[in-house]
Amino acid sequence: MCTNTKGVPMSDQNEKSIITREEIDAYVEDNWSSYLEDLQKLVAVNSEEDKSSAGPGAPFGQGPKKAMETALEIAKRMGFATTDDKGYVGIADYAPKTQPGKPAANGIPTDPNKTLAIMGHVDIVPVGIGWDTDPYTVVEKDGYLFGRGVIDDKGPFLAALYAGKYFVDKGIDLPYLLRYIVGSNEETGLEDAEYYTEHYPQPSFLLTPDGDFPVSAGEKGIYEGCFVARGCAGGKLEKVEASTASNVIPKFSVAYVKANAADLPAQEDIEIEDLGNGRAKITATGIPGHAALPGRAKNPSRALFDYLAHNQLFDDNQENFVKLGQLIQSSYTGEQFGLDATDDVFSPLTLVGGYLYQKGDDLIQDLNIRYPKTQNGKEITKKLSQVAEDMGMEYVQEFDMPTYYVGVDSAPIQTLYATFRDHFDDDVEIGTIDGGTYARHFENATAFGPSMPWKPFPSFVGDEHATNEGVSVERLKKVMAIYIDAIQRLMKLSY
Repeated sequence: MCTNTKGVPMSDQNEKSIITREEIDAYVEDNWSSYLEDLQKLVAVNSEEDKSSAGPGAPFGQGPKKAMETALEIAKRMGFATTDDKGYVGIADYAPKTQPGKPAANGIPTDPNKTLAIMGHVDIVPVGIGWDTDPYTVVEKDGYLFGRGVIDDKGPFLAALYAGKYFVDKGIDLPYLLRYIVGSNEETGLEDAEYYTEHYPQPSFLLTPDGDFPVSAGEKGIYEGCFVARGCAGGKLEKVEASTASNVIPKFSVAYVKANAADLPAQEDIEIEDLGNGRAKITATGIPGHAALPGRAKNPSRALFDYLAHNQLFDDNQENFVKLGQLIQSSYTGEQFGLDATDDVFSPLTLVGGYLYQKGDDLIQDLNIRYPKTQNGKEITKKLSQVAEDMGMEYVQEFDMPTYYVGVDSAPIQTLYATFRDHFDDDVEIGTIDGGTYARHFENATAFGPSMPWKPFPSFVGDEHATNEGVSVERLKKVMAIYIDAIQRLMKLSY
């Protein structure tokens, strides 16, 4: 029996639920068409961060603002009390009706000062190129839904919102405030979570539908930085470009070079386009994915830099930039820089050079690193700065968020794990995740689904952040069902 100061003993996790599985499954089927209509409304909004369009009430740009407003309109229609707090966060509440101290429908004494929160995000990473469908239209094919955000995180968050709608529709009186927090800055800065924690009390417990099942006990550290080759653009290697965000492994990496296309050799995964006037465009093709999961992707920059090096497509002052690109792409473990690290909780460190671009006269290579508790941002910066100095470049640390570990023994974590095991046959243990979520910004929180890394989708279905991002219809239906069950179980704990 597991205990925690923020939860009651976990002795009754197999106790019959107030709401039966048959009732839950029937609700999911009855609401599925409505769910798909609302998902289309959310996916139709291009909600990439765009601070050039920011203004009062829209700190992250007009796209994220519109997506948040769309989510709040859906929640209001469902019967939640909604608030837009200056565009930083949206809030949708279902408050207890019973007098404080009196038992709610599940027999737990009502305490409106305690909150079970669910926070998801409606912002997205850039869609990139190479999609087989319109990324802003939900398309169903072969049992899968495609569109930017269907799994990260518009689809799962909307499923969680529909889970809350169950209790509103049935008029079930809950002992604690059920609060949905609509975020719109998760993919870039997490300023939405920071705003919430600065302006509102900590929830009694928070889950985010933006991670892995069965339930996450922690998250790796996230680090970003970049190598800058000053004044190196515009020579034989005119410019390079790959991805549009540090946390994305792109499908294509591109170099523009001064060379006759007819003289350049053919190579697998390399396409050469004659631009005329002694110029050529070289495009390398890979398998896109999330920077937190490089083993499930194929970074095209490896082929690109190897091709540039083997064919001497650079000036003398650009040689080290090409060598650096080859070095970065030689391994995603970080061993080439002496950064490889493991521990007993998290998976090994990963290093990805996905974002590649020109800025003025400079060529820039971004790095995205996910590290376990045996590594730290200060050491990473020290070693990479030395590499940059040795190669005649500059190195800039851009972002560092340390590891987050809540542990496996708390009552809410064990409750969610038991809920997962009752809905899925998979015999998997509580783990940690390589990505970062809202959970690390709260005192008592976790990521709970919807990804199941041990059960990957077919190759034609893209991962989070990837081209052709997709999710199975069956998975989303089960996600909605499991969140209904999770809410009722979490509402039975004492916080």
